[in-house]
Amino acid sequence: MRHVDLNADLGEEVTDDAALLAVVTSANLACGYHAGGPAVMRAVCAEAALRGVSIGAQVSYADRANFGRVALDVRRAVLREQVADQVGTLSVIAGEEGTLVRYVKPHGALYHRTMDDEDQALAVLEGSRDLPVLGMPGRLLELAAERGRRVWHEGFPDRGYADDGQRQLEDWDLTQPAAGSGAAAAAYLNATWRELLALTFHDELPAQVWPDGGPRWVEVVAGLLDSPQDPWWDDVTTDRVEDRDDVLRRAMLEARDELTRRQAREAEQWTWGHVHRLFLTSPGLVGDGVALDLARRVVEPDAWEVGGGPGAVDATGWDASRGFEVTTTPAMRMVISLEDWDDSRWVSLTGVSGHPTSSHYTDQTDVLVAGGTLPFLFSPEAVADAADSELTLRPAP
Repeated sequence: MRHVDLNADLGEEVTDDAALLAVVTSANLACGYHAGGPAVMRAVCAEAALRGVSIGAQVSYADRANFGRVALDVRRAVLREQVADQVGTLSVIAGEEGTLVRYVKPHGALYHRTMDDEDQALAVLEGSRDLPVLGMPGRLLELAAERGRRVWHEGFPDRGYADDGQRQLEDWDLTQPAAGSGAAAAAYLNATWRELLALTFHDELPAQVWPDGGPRWVEVVAGLLDSPQDPWWDDVTTDRVEDRDDVLRRAMLEARDELTRRQAREAEQWTWGHVHRLFLTSPGLVGDGVALDLARRVVEPDAWEVGGGPGAVDATGWDASRGFEVTTTPAMRMVISLEDWDDSRWVSLTGVSGHPTSSHYTDQTDVLVAGGTLPFLFSPEAVADAADSELTLRPAP
């Protein structure tokens, strides 16, 4: 006999916990790190005990300011202790109210991170004793099963999951910002585009010529869209014959799932910059090897979340066959005023120093990423007015 467990998040101080406890059969209870606290936890445990509702520890990053929705880089040992603290606190309170903690489930950014981040998933498992694990398919459940832990798969019956991404496009102005208005739509469109190229061409082309998604491939796919039965739409690895609509439908669903795994289940929380990131590496540190890898970790800056794309004025190209990370970008942007040379503007991709350890190595990158520019002065008077100091070079006697 099949059994369906009706589950909900409780103790976050944004829901009617008493009303939900009257209808659910299990409750993921916030343990204070993203929401809730001892008093709320106690009240929910007491009511759950009376109603026979199972309690699970909803563990999170320590991030109440962002409701646990922002992915944090927490070392495995630290996260393990944080998870253990949350599970332990709830276990004590539950026991005092006559019930037990029956399972563990990550919350928010940690939930999505553990789907593919093995280190974070292991921290959750190591900090939660031998409790069963609730979640969606991914690395966390795989590792739990490998270790003999019980795993419970969850699904979301909410209407609209499949077309949440498409709704982001309804009022989109076609810009591709890293964050803010339009960022979710840009993320969904680019994710759909990448899936569409893979579904259409990867089954018939060798990997070395898979589509990079640039302007040429836009023209190729635009032509195919007028031919719903074109052989390119068919997946030659299956027995049935797929057409254009089959591929488009699957691409949109795959994009929805991809962004859910990478960022958040709520489409409104997606951002293009979260996946479209700019990494800067000194030419002297390019290559393979332990020493070079260590040097890059020590001296290279963290990645920037950027907007734009290969066909935009904000030209940050990416290769659809490899991922969303930036592969090409202008080395410099410049606007020259022929009427007043001192009114010219410019910005460099990096900074005024080529040395990775210098504070000036990337002192213009933030400006460029934000879409800003700096004064580009020409006349001696303007340069002198803007100068903090002056260096005079004199020939040796």
